Amino acid sequence: MAENSNQYLQGRFNWQRLYRASVPSLVLFFIYYVISLLELWVFVPDFVQVISYFFVIVSGLIFFFAGFLGKISVSERKMRLRLGVLAIGAVIVSLVNVGDLARLNSLAFMPRALFGYPEAIITAEMIPPHYLGEDPVRKEVGRDGDGINPVYEGSMLDVRVSGLRWQPDIELSDGSRVPFTDVGEGIYKASVMIDQQTRWSIKQGAYIIGSWPIQVIDDRNPTIEIFSLEEGHENEKGYLALNVHVKDDRKIMKAVIDIINKEGEKSDQKELSLREVGEYENIFYLDLTGSDVAGSAVNLLMSVEDEAGQVSTQTIENVFIQEKQYKNPLAYNLISLHEELRDTKRELKPLARRIKALGLLPDAGLPPVYYMALRSAYWRLVDPTNPNDRETARNLLWDVAQKIENGELGTIENDLIYSLEELALGIRQQKPLEDIRDLLRNTDNLFREYRRSARLSTSEQYPLDIDLRALRRLYSYILAFSDQGKHRNASLIVDYMRKGLVQNDDLILSRDGLGNYFALFEGRQILDNLIEIQKTLLASSYNDQMKIKMIENTNLKSFGGKSEEARSNEIILQTKVGDAVERLGEKISFTDDYSGLLIENAKNLINDILTNMKKSETNRVARSQSELLAVMSNLKRILNKPVSGAPELRNLLKEISAKPVS
Repeated sequence: MAENSNQYLQGRFNWQRLYRASVPSLVLFFIYYVISLLELWVFVPDFVQVISYFFVIVSGLIFFFAGFLGKISVSERKMRLRLGVLAIGAVIVSLVNVGDLARLNSLAFMPRALFGYPEAIITAEMIPPHYLGEDPVRKEVGRDGDGINPVYEGSMLDVRVSGLRWQPDIELSDGSRVPFTDVGEGIYKASVMIDQQTRWSIKQGAYIIGSWPIQVIDDRNPTIEIFSLEEGHENEKGYLALNVHVKDDRKIMKAVIDIINKEGEKSDQKELSLREVGEYENIFYLDLTGSDVAGSAVNLLMSVEDEAGQVSTQTIENVFIQEKQYKNPLAYNLISLHEELRDTKRELKPLARRIKALGLLPDAGLPPVYYMALRSAYWRLVDPTNPNDRETARNLLWDVAQKIENGELGTIENDLIYSLEELALGIRQQKPLEDIRDLLRNTDNLFREYRRSARLSTSEQYPLDIDLRALRRLYSYILAFSDQGKHRNASLIVDYMRKGLVQNDDLILSRDGLGNYFALFEGRQILDNLIEIQKTLLASSYNDQMKIKMIENTNLKSFGGKSEEARSNEIILQTKVGDAVERLGEKISFTDDYSGLLIENAKNLINDILTNMKKSETNRVARSQSELLAVMSNLKRILNKPVSGAPELRNLLKEISAKPVS
């Protein structure tokens, strides 16, 4: 009996028996462990893992004791094979998730459903794109709910998480995943850009801490409301007048017009002064007379791009481009050569000889720089050293022809129109007054260059005699309107100036129109002051007259009258009125004969008044002063009639008459 007991105890502690008893339990454990490392439990309800967790513990113990006591019999070879496969699988999965092994082990041995884990505190901040000018929005979000919405396309989503034991990730609906950064003290931060995703989640491996929808506010494409040729802007210089009205839900950054020739190829591109505005409407003038498409019909393709890089396009088809006409024979010959060089099949040597002949004309009377340009074009065709020499020669011929035909006026006018377009854009952008003033300075410099060049030129295409003084009065209105927030009024004045340039409108830009209007305006102001002064002098004369009558009708002694100083001051003041009337006559000399007659009557009356004042003829002074006031009032009524020689001038006068303007 004792011997059998010893054998039993020795068998009980037999390591081989212990191993055989442990294998089924280890197989069961490794199955559970591999499933936990693969995070498959997150795809089933929590109670499934709880049941499996207790099942492994209980079943493992049962298998162990039953096997140890020999109550169950299994194939040792098969069990070793299964155990080996599972152990190798566990090792491989552990190596794959080595960075996350601590979390996976904790969750395997301490399931979330049975053990407490800290709740995450999640704060999200939506930072809109800078160009929107919107303020960031910060919000604490729960595990579920609306999250932080709406979200502008292109926004940055900054997320801060605290209270977690392990580092999480952000996962977006498009599959992209961004890890959080540990910033210390159990706080994690991450940032992602939102494009077109519909959902974002915070995860630890496959476990979802929280998930929220994304309601993206789309940045819509810019809209081209109007892109057409504008009627009523016809001109002899060949400018195309394009009516453009575009808008965007945010901001337009760029607008260009591509010129598409009849072969469907882009032959040129013009960038418009249209950027950094949400909506813009204006007439743009395009000069294509110097392009290779002149004399033919083309398509104009306008492309508008917004801040998000989205582009909208619209086309005007079959637009005829006017050819520039040349009256100077030499300029005409140079342009003919310029056109012939467009044909790449033409022989260059005959064309080069013709250029050389034009450059040797003895009676052309051209400045030396023109001859140098022709010689340069000649050698570029005879002895080319660069693939672009042919095109460069063409450009030289074009430049020389323009200068011979119109001097510098064509280039200056194009620069001036561009400057006015930039000024109109600056006003529409509501730039600070100092920026508007700088744009006006640049425009004024170009107007002065234009005026100087026009006086040296005999070109029939640029006959304007610009009145700079009148223009500078317009500048003051533009500044005043901009300062008062009347940006539309300021923009319209700029538009009238541009149209006046393109259409050679003398009434808008010359002394005969706008200049005369301002002369009348100043004349009315002078008259108002003169009438007030003359009323004061007349009142003084009436007072003197009344004193004399009172003395004649009483027994009082005669008064000594005015002092010499007072009488002298009145004579000086009346003399100044006479000088002012003289200057007024010069200022309004362009008006009709009746105005001139009234000025002459006023001057004669003032001479009579001065003569009688020196003689102390009080009655005659008062009578003449009364007549002078009547003449001034009649003259004021005439000067109040506006100059309205053309519709454009009337419209301009209507704008600058908008009060208040100092």
